Amino acid sequence: MAVVLSGGCNLNPQKDSNVNPEESRRIALSASALKPGDTFTFGQYEQDNDPENGPEPVEWQVLAVENGRLLLISRYALDAKAYNEPFLFATWQRSTLRKWLNGDFYDTAFSPAEKGIIAEVKNDNPMNPSAGTRGGGATKDRIFLLNIDEAARYFPDDEARQCEATEYTKAKGAYISDNGNSWWWLRSPGRSGSAAAIVLDVGYVTHLGYAVNDTFNTVRPAFWLEL
Repeated sequence: MAVVLSGGCNLNPQKDSNVNPEESRRIALSASALKPGDTFTFGQYEQDNDPENGPEPVEWQVLAVENGRLLLISRYALDAKAYNEPFLFATWQRSTLRKWLNGDFYDTAFSPAEKGIIAEVKNDNPMNPSAGTRGGGATKDRIFLLNIDEAARYFPDDEARQCEATEYTKAKGAYISDNGNSWWWLRSPGRSGSAAAIVLDVGYVTHLGYAVNDTFNTVRPAFWLEL
């Protein structure tokens, strides 16, 4: 569950005070007719593994339209990173991946005008439904990962959850299966506090998860866009 907030959070970046509201409104207007299943180009990030030609526009898939907002997730896996760099008990709240998404990734991928319409939300972090591993406290995020329940709710089936990785992500060491797809992290805990749940290459959501310091699983950032 995500709830839009108006306040700030020490971990999360604040909206740029130099944002041009007109430019933000123009971008929001261009997204206003989108519906679940549509794709939308927003922000930029290195994808073709050729940094000399600059970052590429990012494609996002619309998962939901609710209360004047769009829930978006990257169409492709944009990076390969550990959920938490030390092999330690790590909830989403304390993970290094959360810090990176709301810090370096947020600042790299989006312009001030784009940041102006990315909502800060309160994310609940339930326990693992199979193992009972605690998910930690609620968090305030602009950029986040889906949890187990959301991955099941917003995608109609396993096939829809399958995800290819960019060339950049492959070069970072992502696992790529014979069907060409990657495994991607969810923010839910896995079978223990030192594991996090993932979506497999075939689109199946596995509650067991993988060790938080594995670097071959990929990242599909998600966020709510304010219309």
